Amino acid sequence: MPSQAPRLKMVTAVGLLVPLLILIGLGIEGRGPFTTSAAHRLRRLKDRSASPDSVDDMTFDEFVRLPPHPRSEVRESLESHGVRLEGYVAHIRHATDGDFHLDVTLAPPASGKSAQPFLAGEVTPAWQHMVSGWTYDSLRRAFRSSESGQAAEPVRVRLTGWLLYDMYADLLPRAVDPHGVGRVTAWEIHPVTHIEVWDESQKRMVDLGGR
Repeated sequence: MPSQAPRLKMVTAVGLLVPLLILIGLGIEGRGPFTTSAAHRLRRLKDRSASPDSVDDMTFDEFVRLPPHPRSEVRESLESHGVRLEGYVAHIRHATDGDFHLDVTLAPPASGKSAQPFLAGEVTPAWQHMVSGWTYDSLRRAFRSSESGQAAEPVRVRLTGWLLYDMYADLLPRAVDPHGVGRVTAWEIHPVTHIEVWDESQKRMVDLGGR
C-alpha cells in the first residue's frame, strides 16, 4: 500500500500557504499584521469619508502629466486636494476590496474600435453606503458602462473626489489590465465623493448624489 506521507505533506503545505497569502494580501491593502506604514497611510486615504472642502478642475491630459513615483512631500501636497474630472466611464467592475472601479476615458468608445487608455476612479464601500442610489447596478445603468469590455455608449460624466497616488499601480506593467490597454497614470480619484451625468433632454449635467 503506497505511503500517504507525500500527500499529507502537500495538504499541510497548502493549508499553511493559503492563510499566509491572505495575510500578505491584507498587508498590501493596509490591513492585518504585515501592514507597512506606507500601506497603512494609503488605506487611510482611500477610506476618507469626508468630501474635499474645495476642488480643482482637471483635464485628462493634466492627470497624465502628474508626476510618476512622486517624492513624499509632493505626493502629500497633491493628495490634500479635491479634483473634478469629466470623461466617460467606459467600464465598471467590482474590485477585491469592495470598491467599484471605474475606467474613465477621454472619449466614448467607438463601436468596433479597440479599448482606450483610461484613468481610474474608485467608489468605496463607505460612499456606497452613505449615498442613496450608489449601487453597482444603478451606477452602471447611469453611466451606460460595459462590464466586460464589450462595446458600449456611455454618457459623459463629471466625477469629484480626492486625488490619490496608488503606489501599487506604478509597480505593475501598464499592459496588465482586463482590457489589454492599461492605465495612463497611477494617480486616481479615490474616493469618488460626488457624481454628475449628462442629461441630453435637459442639455446639462444632473446630480447623482454625494458631496
